Amino acid sequence: MSFQQSGLTKRASATPLGQHANVAAIVFAQVSKAGERYDRSGYNLTLKVVDVATNRVVWTESGALGKGDREVVGVTGRIARRLAFMALSFSPAEMVFVPAGSLHMGSKAGLPDEQPVHLISVSAFSLDRTEVSTAAYNAYLIADGRKATPRIASELPATMVSWHDARAYCGQLDKRLPTEAEWEYAARGTTNTTYPWGEASPGPDLASYGGSSAQPVAVDALTQGANAQGVLHLAGNVAEWVGDW
Repeated sequence: MSFQQSGLTKRASATPLGQHANVAAIVFAQVSKAGERYDRSGYNLTLKVVDVATNRVVWTESGALGKGDREVVGVTGRIARRLAFMALSFSPAEMVFVPAGSLHMGSKAGLPDEQPVHLISVSAFSLDRTEVSTAAYNAYLIADGRKATPRIASELPATMVSWHDARAYCGQLDKRLPTEAEWEYAARGTTNTTYPWGEASPGPDLASYGGSSAQPVAVDALTQGANAQGVLHLAGNVAEWVGDW
């Protein structure tokens, strides 16, 4: 079967269709003969993802299917996994509102750069409820034309990410990294407590910690350790970047 792709993706018709059906993207799939000698070259599979709102092709993937069942299953499985990662970019992480307030920033018992303790005011802002998952970060890498992080469970937080990549990831979602003051304000639960959840000593039901021997947990795990607004893993799990020095 064949069709005129341009006839289905004209903005005048595609955008209302997407809004009516609550669809953010359209996936086009095409299987075609490969090479001039069809009897030997097998088939190609090509996928394209079109953003309905902008009529732009935001992702494309093509692979030779081969001729045998095993080859076909392997190639389609690989492309399907990459497509699943891409789909996550159309489902942005939930954000929570953090109200304005004041914060005694720093620590008398901390390192020199944490002193002196000083009172600051923080304007209201929004923060992702969870750390960035490996699946969501892989979607960004694929959209940016780079290889996805291999062999890491999709629900675990993304790690080994540079500050520049963290900032770029936020930017492509029209977000930004929080400032250090905003992050500490959220981590203290907006009430200047020692921990996001309050004053109770840390435990395995509240945070994943313990130095180099600790293993990260899923970004939506340990809900008892959330701050007052429901933001998770502001203590423990993995380190997080802020926007300023």
